[in-house]
Amino acid sequence: MQKRWTKTELILTMNLYCKLPFGKFHKGTFEVIELAKMIDRTPSAVAMKLSNLASLDPFHAERV
Repeated sequence: MQKRWTKTELILTMNLYCKLPFGKFHKGTFEVIELAKMIDRTPSAVAMKLSNLASLDPFHAERV
């Protein structure tokens, strides 16, 4: 069973989303790795959440 994202985890991830350029939403990005360590998630999980947030962002929706 997957661990649910807490409100704090989502706020921290949204904060990172606002700071990173779109092309940096990757599990190998330093900031993604550091956030993952801080919130006890994998870098892949953080990168996926960043991508999920981008899918909801009207700015990125217009890019497709």
